[in-house]
Amino acid sequence: MAERKKKATTTRKKIEKAPDSAKYEAMFLFPPPGTTDAEAMQTMARGIIERHGGKILFIKKWDERKLAYETRKQKRGT
Repeated sequence: MAERKKKATTTRKKIEKAPDSAKYEAMFLFPPPGTTDAEAMQTMARGIIERHGGKILFIKKWDERKLAYETRKQKRGT
């Protein structure tokens, strides 16, 4: 008798929703302050997070720094 090939079956895992108390950390890299308005960029990032149901606990602004490698032709960032 010919062997039957088993059908490839996919198992669907239930995607669990993150608990309400889950905390995440994010970092946004902005161009140097001389080229853009830093406050407007911060407001934009805040809007993205809040639009998707996130809540900002605190914001820590870092100094302008030299990047380890060029990103989109930028050598420095805030």
